[in-house]
Amino acid sequence: MTSFLETFKHVYFRIEAGYAQSEGYSGEQQDKFNADVKDILLNLGFTVEREADNEAYLTVKKGKESLRCHPMNLSGYLFDNTIKAVETVLVGSDVIKLLATDIIGVAYDMDATTFYNKISEYRDTFRQVIFTLFTTNQSTKYYSEHRLVNFTLRCPGDVRDKFSFIQDSPLSTKLNYHLIELMNEMVEEGLLVENTQCNQTCYRSLNNSEEKKLQREHPEVSVPKS
Repeated sequence: MTSFLETFKHVYFRIEAGYAQSEGYSGEQQDKFNADVKDILLNLGFTVEREADNEAYLTVKKGKESLRCHPMNLSGYLFDNTIKAVETVLVGSDVIKLLATDIIGVAYDMDATTFYNKISEYRDTFRQVIFTLFTTNQSTKYYSEHRLVNFTLRCPGDVRDKFSFIQDSPLSTKLNYHLIELMNEMVEEGLLVENTQCNQTCYRSLNNSEEKKLQREHPEVSVPKS
């Protein structure tokens, strides 16, 4: 059984900080909210990773943990004990009111070997999802590797839950490398067709007639089906 080194929770702290979605925040209100959040979270050991600006909200981090600070929710990936600590200070806050805490997923931080062993357990499922993603209704239509973006969200629910990766984590890059390896393997088996379009390699899955031909000529190759 693969063991997880560390488990994060994808958490949303739903808060009330005087923000009305229909009205938004004035610059002065936003500045006050950011200052209040810093007062609360920096005392828990967080540091500012990115200051708020016109393109992004305030983001704070503590080691591998992080929170994005929107005036309606604080969201990110935290350990259980940090979640409890944040809840405690928000409950006692006079400036930001905690309405609810929602845990919407789990994420894992693993070393490279443990991670590779884990994703190898789901090799067949990943091949099925790849085959479905690159299926087209035209033999002249192909997709680039960009089709793999948000790959785990396309997986069945139980697999999707196991692979809720930390945003921008190196683990997501490692997963992508593994998926490219699987795609190259499927090209060699004849399950994916390669084509070069716009100076990049694109792919499509076999159509029905091509599948039948492949199974006649190479019955040892199993066509992935969801």
